[in-house]
Amino acid sequence: FFPQQIHSSHIATIIRGDEDLQGCDGLFSRDPSFLLGIQTADCAPVIFQGKECFGVAHCGWRGLVGGILENIQDLFKKENDPIQKIWIGPFFPVFEIQRDFCFEEISQKFGEQFFFLSRKGKKERLTFSFLEAIKSILPQAEYCGENTFTQKKWASWRREGNAERNRTIIGNW
Repeated sequence: FFPQQIHSSHIATIIRGDEDLQGCDGLFSRDPSFLLGIQTADCAPVIFQGKECFGVAHCGWRGLVGGILENIQDLFKKENDPIQKIWIGPFFPVFEIQRDFCFEEISQKFGEQFFFLSRKGKKERLTFSFLEAIKSILPQAEYCGENTFTQKKWASWRREGNAERNRTIIGNW
């Protein structure tokens, strides 16, 4: 199953296999016969594994601010299945942003703790540590250490501006 992702914080629970997957950026199930997937370019693919339940989230900055990681954790709590493992796949962990709506929305959730200023020549740049923001919500998560922007083996919208995507799939066998 692959959802029709829109950079939201909505998680679809897959029970029968015929659920509407439009407008969601995460999938959750307890049925071991299902494979759940998402597509990313620079956003973080995050896999969650419990004893019986499993899920995957496409986490961009909008989903992060909207609570996608908290939403999927809430589904595990609702099912009374503690999360045993969280894995973060390849994504763009630190990136430059402008002081615009993106900065404002991130600041409303996290304050300014994950922003830092750097210089490139005479120009001052505002940078966001996306990885540290994710880790503040998922401190137990294991990050694979792969960077979609700097490592050309991964699709990166920010690097190439094309429609190529990385696929992350989880099952519960």
